[in-house]
Amino acid sequence: MKNKKAFTLIELLVVIAIIGILATIAVIALQNARAKARDARRVADVKQMQTALELFFNDAQRYPTANELTSGGALVHSDGYSTTTYMAIIPTPPSPADGSCTSTSAYSYSPTSDGASYSISYCVGGPVGTLASGSHCATPAGINDGNSCGAGSGGGGGGNIPVITVGTQHWMTKNLNVGTRIDSISGAPCVNVSNQGGGWSCQTDPNTVEKYCYNNNEANCTTDGGLYEWAEAMDLPYQCNYTNYTCDGTTCTSTEYPNSYANGGCTFPDPTTTMRRGICPIGFHIPGDSDNVSALADFRILEQYLGTANCDTTGQWGCTPAGDKLKQALDNPDSNNNGCVNPNDGVCGLSGFNALLAGYRNGDGSFGARGVLAFLWSSMYSGPDGAWNHYLHPGISGILRNPNIRTNSYSVRCVQD
Repeated sequence: MKNKKAFTLIELLVVIAIIGILATIAVIALQNARAKARDARRVADVKQMQTALELFFNDAQRYPTANELTSGGALVHSDGYSTTTYMAIIPTPPSPADGSCTSTSAYSYSPTSDGASYSISYCVGGPVGTLASGSHCATPAGINDGNSCGAGSGGGGGGNIPVITVGTQHWMTKNLNVGTRIDSISGAPCVNVSNQGGGWSCQTDPNTVEKYCYNNNEANCTTDGGLYEWAEAMDLPYQCNYTNYTCDGTTCTSTEYPNSYANGGCTFPDPTTTMRRGICPIGFHIPGDSDNVSALADFRILEQYLGTANCDTTGQWGCTPAGDKLKQALDNPDSNNNGCVNPNDGVCGLSGFNALLAGYRNGDGSFGARGVLAFLWSSMYSGPDGAWNHYLHPGISGILRNPNIRTNSYSVRCVQD
């Protein structure tokens, strides 16, 4: 009788070890897949909530209050005649928490007091598309890569937006750089509005914040911030670049597009009395511009604080030396890129505002004056196709308040509410 060959002890141990390794790999792969699925659901939940919030806004002309949108409840709105349900159940994040997220990292919905905007804070454990792991913020402008909901240190809120305090105001220390870069071209997807005095408008997507980068180079946006048409900066449809307004202290009504901006029109709250957030982060707004410092006159207050007493920038290079105080102070005093009259006199950049001479994008699609001029949009329109901006010039220590066509694209520097 022949003896049958059997596995030796070593062979059995090797097989068991291989099975153990394969089982461990399978378990880890399954856990990673489940974690990625939970993160994908978190992002999908937030996008679903955003869609419901926009539908609610279209009907109610405001975003819901915190009590109207709570996890586990339903998002509904009644106008007295009918009730519409936008979400039957407000989602809650899947469990367990992943990565640096904690068990308390719920979807946190925070509307503004006037119902004009909102933020949703949430957390993902790992990368999801272009989103990195960690805390994030969603606003009407989209889903941001980073937790940019909070206010800056100048006004509390515990956020991560750097601000500089100038007198009683708190300004962002950099030009705004948000949105998707689009190239400045004369053709599709741009719209020729030259017959309205506006040239070419390319920031036309109503669902996306769009920016130009000087010479279509993203690196220039990184250093200088984006360039925005006036309507884009104000978060209005692009048609609002070339319409006339009649303002009564409460509302600015468009002649050609009288519907509210929420319904694709250009009628919106009067910026002389109402802060216009536009594309600024939560807690900030596009600077107001008024001759009356008792009104919403952010620029005038800033310039009078930095310039001579009761100075005026209306139609002239006034408020000396406020212009030099606002410009960026460079390490190389022989460079004129900061545009200061006397770079070594201790005045240049004194305010910490660090205005960059970022140039502009013309309505014809061309770029110009980077390193030479700085233009900053205000929220105030001027005439049928213009809006007021304040700009700095090399070799001049004052500031000019000037109207320009709204399809020109300039820098945006937000001020805290």
